[in-house]
Amino acid sequence: MDSPRLPRRLLLSVVSFLALASLSTGLTQGASASAADRAADSTARPAATARPAKAAAVTFSDEFDGAAGSAVNGSKWQIETGDNVNNHERQYYTAGNSNAALDGQGHLVITARRENPNNYQCWYGRCEYTSARLNTSGKFTTTYGRVEARMKVPRGQGMWPAFWMLGNDIGQVGWPNSGEIDIMENVGFEPSTVHGTLHGPGYSGSGGIGAGYSLPGGQAFADAYHTFAVDWSPNAITWSVDGTVYQRRTPADLGGRQWVFNKPFFVILNLAVGGYWPGDPDGSTSFPQQLLVDYVRVSTDGGQPAGGAITGVGGKCVDVAGANNANGTAVQLYDCNGSAAQQWTVGSDGTIRALGKCLDVASGGTADGTLVQLWDCNGSAAQQWAVPAARDIVNPQADKCLDATGGSSANGTRLQIWTCTGAANQKWTAPSGGTTPPGPGAMAVAPYLYNGWGSPPSPTTVMNATGVKWFTLAFVLSNGYCNPQWDGGRPLTGGVDQQTINTVRSAGGDVIPSFGGWSGNKLESSCGSAGELAAAYQKVINAYGLKAIDIDIEAAAYDSPTVQQRTVDALKTVRANNPGIKVYITFGTGQNGPDNSLISKAAASGLTVDSWTIMPFNFGGAGQNMGQLTLRAAEGLKNTVKSAYGYSDDQAYRHTGISSMNGITDNGETVTVNDFRTILGYAQQRHLARLTFWSVNRDRPCTGGGADTCSGVSQQPWDFTRVFAQYTG
Repeated sequence: MDSPRLPRRLLLSVVSFLALASLSTGLTQGASASAADRAADSTARPAATARPAKAAAVTFSDEFDGAAGSAVNGSKWQIETGDNVNNHERQYYTAGNSNAALDGQGHLVITARRENPNNYQCWYGRCEYTSARLNTSGKFTTTYGRVEARMKVPRGQGMWPAFWMLGNDIGQVGWPNSGEIDIMENVGFEPSTVHGTLHGPGYSGSGGIGAGYSLPGGQAFADAYHTFAVDWSPNAITWSVDGTVYQRRTPADLGGRQWVFNKPFFVILNLAVGGYWPGDPDGSTSFPQQLLVDYVRVSTDGGQPAGGAITGVGGKCVDVAGANNANGTAVQLYDCNGSAAQQWTVGSDGTIRALGKCLDVASGGTADGTLVQLWDCNGSAAQQWAVPAARDIVNPQADKCLDATGGSSANGTRLQIWTCTGAANQKWTAPSGGTTPPGPGAMAVAPYLYNGWGSPPSPTTVMNATGVKWFTLAFVLSNGYCNPQWDGGRPLTGGVDQQTINTVRSAGGDVIPSFGGWSGNKLESSCGSAGELAAAYQKVINAYGLKAIDIDIEAAAYDSPTVQQRTVDALKTVRANNPGIKVYITFGTGQNGPDNSLISKAAASGLTVDSWTIMPFNFGGAGQNMGQLTLRAAEGLKNTVKSAYGYSDDQAYRHTGISSMNGITDNGETVTVNDFRTILGYAQQRHLARLTFWSVNRDRPCTGGGADTCSGVSQQPWDFTRVFAQYTG
């Protein structure tokens, strides 16, 4: 926060050291008006995509699960109490769960109220407002890493929510020598803008160093949840909102002043009312106001890129010509020699750097053949690169791959961007860094693979070419009465389907068997009771030690209320007997969304599904924009799930999914690669539980094969899979 926040009196709920560390030096929630003006002047617009840290490296996490009304976890947080004269804030921070409590739906709710039933005294007299402030001092600190929270901020004049950090030595050195990292601040008179700021010796309060980020189109941050993060390394801190990087600060930005961000910091959440920067509430401000926090997570690997050579075709290294770091210097292939001109870092902010500058697409071009160069790092989309497991280096803005011109491996070969082909001159071995796709999206993106027809591709070929790790393996049907077999005829174990599963798992992936489909003898119809159906599902789960199952209920099975209820009841048993298993239900839809029959039965029966997944095709969309029709249907699905379960919009999105069909559908609709990009963007913004398609068998250009072996539209092999493989969950 931007100006000193020292309260007049010590915290009432902690010992003097913690009081000093957390409140007497929680020094900067106030940017003065001049600081606000400064930040507004440097407001940034979306530029780049940041990648979340790997889940395996999480060192602190609070998902705020617990009973409604319960207090926060005391082993992770301490509650501060008192007022704050330094910023002229108007609230009194209370103890316990009066102003900070869980909502029973996985959120922390910090509530600011215009009330003071306990007659608290503030710097200006009897306090007018109460609120809450939490910190991890004495509980948890971190040095470097990714620090993020997903939150929904309040709205209204005078409101001042913040997510920030203070140096853990504040009790010894004081503020601002302790350092302060403001990850997110919002003031009520700027509903569309948040700020990120550094404070330290000689650059504190209104002199803090930072920038603002504004939502496009005048959207308000209070309208939805957003993810705020910093990626922090020894000599750089990068801010992002919803994965979009908007500023990066290094010691060079301090003008010779001390960089104090190489030591442990603790985390703070609070909602202030009034103060120098936001001004006081006025007649337009309604109370209570709430800061909703979905989670807070800290991981160790964010922002700590590893350096090394990037090798490509012919074993040659990516090289800065002449080791010259001037803007516009060519980037080329050259014999590997271990020089600084060949040492690259792959950062969690999406950049690839050498000699203190960034790998850059010249003039931000997107055409095939646009050369790459070295340039000052500026946060633009021309300097963003994804490095998936497939060993491509992709510029997302152009959706094109780093390419050695002409396929040559000769010394001095210029590097460019080019349409991704999977050729050897587009394959690179890069040092590990922050661009590994995160875990949550991996299971969500599991394209259908069918061994029954369609010249099934090698799963490892698809995995290596696209980076996708999971497949939905179709279909488990019934052989006779309630007897699960692949396609109703291939053996459950020991056949080609088990070979496919073994191959995928040996390559580091996994599968989700799909039960049902459009045709054939469905277990859901064949089995005479919910108990028998649950046993059939369990037989498959046990055979492969499954983490997830997909119930693809279509045609007559979906149309039967009896079969619907039998399926719901069977899945309740599966849930009870397999803690942690993910259950997906896939079914058809109209252009405005699905009917509510199955969803309502499930909700009324107490069955929670990880993803209600619609198939937005074969629904009369021929000649229309299938990308936009898909989004319309997905919104209808969200509304149906929201109504049935009483979810918020955010909860409903996180329990829904999309299973598209690539290329020409059975009813003559055309779903293009660009439509997949539209669908991907929608899913990324709303954090859908699932994003898949029918089928990877068809993700190839047509060369005379049938509709089961190719898409029917212009494409390179695996283009559709590559798009959805970018989903991060």
